Amino acid sequence: MLKQAKYEEAVRREGSLHIVTPDWVVDSVRSRGRCEEGLYHPRLLIVPKPCSPTPPPVPPAQQGLSRPFGSIGRHAWWSACFRFLLLVLTVHGVK
Repeated sequence: MLKQAKYEEAVRREGSLHIVTPDWVVDSVRSRGRCEEGLYHPRLLIVPKPCSPTPPPVPPAQQGLSRPFGSIGRHAWWSACFRFLLLVLTVHGVK
């Protein structure tokens, strides 16, 4: 809250006082001279949007369950089911 009050007071005195970001200090030291204060006003800052949170990773046992046939296509899924059925019938001696 104290920082906000100081900032508001500085804005009121903006004619005699320059408001700059810390980059102004760094750039002035690097250039070994006084940089233009108007280019470093906090209102000119572009604040990046926060990234949307990444969804938690899907456990391997649940991967592919969001699609009705998992990660394989419909034809491959039915083909695998048919082969499994044939295997079960063969094991149990059904012809």
